Amino acid sequence: VINIIRRNLIDLPTNYSLGYYWCSGFMISAFMMIQILTGVILSFLYIADPIASFSLVMGLSNDLFYTWCLRYWHIWGVNVLFFLFFIHMARSLYYSSYSKKGAWNVGY
Repeated sequence: VINIIRRNLIDLPTNYSLGYYWCSGFMISAFMMIQILTGVILSFLYIADPIASFSLVMGLSNDLFYTWCLRYWHIWGVNVLFFLFFIHMARSLYYSSYSKKGAWNVGY
């Protein structure tokens, strides 16, 4: 079992010239998971009333324990997600990945 895991996850044949610029697809997936997780947690705290929701946002920022951090992870996470998405698309366009038809069937 350990051999199968090592062969399929760790010892993959890759090019030595691969850098962090090529990890943008994984980073997009990771930040998307963070967005989903923080969004679900924040949606559990949401109250659907105009006055109560404003006081909730103030309470998230001031009163509750580390929910301000959760809120700001969600706010800044979407900015990072879009930045990484544009980096990923720019790399695809620069290296003419659009000419490979099979590559577009695997992505988002």
